[in-house]
Amino acid sequence: MSISGIYSLNNEVISGSETILSTAFIDIDLKEYTIEEGEEKIFSGEGGYVVPGDIISIIPRVNNLGSQCYLRTKITYFIGNEQLNEADYIDGNFKSFTKVGDYYYDETPLDENSAIDIFDSINIPTDLSKEYQGEEIVINVSVEAVQAKNFEPDYSLDDPWLGVEITEALSRSYEVDPDGSSTVVYENNAQEYLTLSEDFFGDLGKMLPGDVVSENVGIKNSSKNKLIFNLSVETGELSTEDSKILEGLELVIKNQNGEIISKKNLNEVKGVLLAMLETSETENLTMEVSLPKEYGNEFSKLLAKVVWKFSLEEIPDGNNVNPNTRDFKFDLSITVFFISAIGLVVVLWLIKKESENIENK
Repeated sequence: MSISGIYSLNNEVISGSETILSTAFIDIDLKEYTIEEGEEKIFSGEGGYVVPGDIISIIPRVNNLGSQCYLRTKITYFIGNEQLNEADYIDGNFKSFTKVGDYYYDETPLDENSAIDIFDSINIPTDLSKEYQGEEIVINVSVEAVQAKNFEPDYSLDDPWLGVEITEALSRSYEVDPDGSSTVVYENNAQEYLTLSEDFFGDLGKMLPGDVVSENVGIKNSSKNKLIFNLSVETGELSTEDSKILEGLELVIKNQNGEIISKKNLNEVKGVLLAMLETSETENLTMEVSLPKEYGNEFSKLLAKVVWKFSLEEIPDGNNVNPNTRDFKFDLSITVFFISAIGLVVVLWLIKKESENIENK
């Protein structure tokens, strides 16, 4: 926002001459940066997926392109429709500002050609409950400025800037999407026969390169029919670059005897057979997700969006099925058919014989 202030370079007014006036301008801009692998880079503006406890590096930096000025900033932090106290979860210079009402006022004027970072990191609460899974986190930041020359704010007032009209503010909005933990989806009432941990693969987003995370899956067929259990993994919509990264992530599934029944890239797990169980049979599986050592920590945003989809197929009791085994067996209807056919042949033969006897007579 630019606010123009006019001051005189020459306080002495000379009769018959023109007083020289100059315009001092207030001009600031707001740019965003982030720290990646220890280096400061321009922030792309794209959000991502996060998990509880993550610390996001976002740096809104105000540059003073004009005269010396005072700054104030307003910051809001929302998860879904709930507003959090920004000072509890956002760290940076604004915490040293004076809070009056909804604004943080910097009592130190910002010199021309200088810059200041409003904050440098956003903390994702560690105690997010599952009800926030998939909700967007939105951080809104607005920055306003007034001239510092010949102006003295009064921070004891509700309006420290004494009613100076602010026509426009620089503002930015940062959106990220917490998924908390992996999502589990059941099809055809598969949940009735599966036992998973309450936070199934919930630590994927915290994995470091070289880590292996495992979970146990208990299966018991308590139905009267044979059941087939399958697993598919979905990762949501990913960019081409993210999809390539995902190709290196591996899921290994072992049965209760330690035998590997499946070993695939995570994005290739589609309809994998987990178990085929008769009534009252059980199976205990171990699933392991490994993150290659060569991958960087940016991989965590992909791991937080994994959807585990368990499904089952029910095969009716064998007594209700009459498969064609190609064995030559007689049932009652076939027996009656053959006896009737033989009887018919005999009757026709007897009729023929009777006719021949009559002709001979």
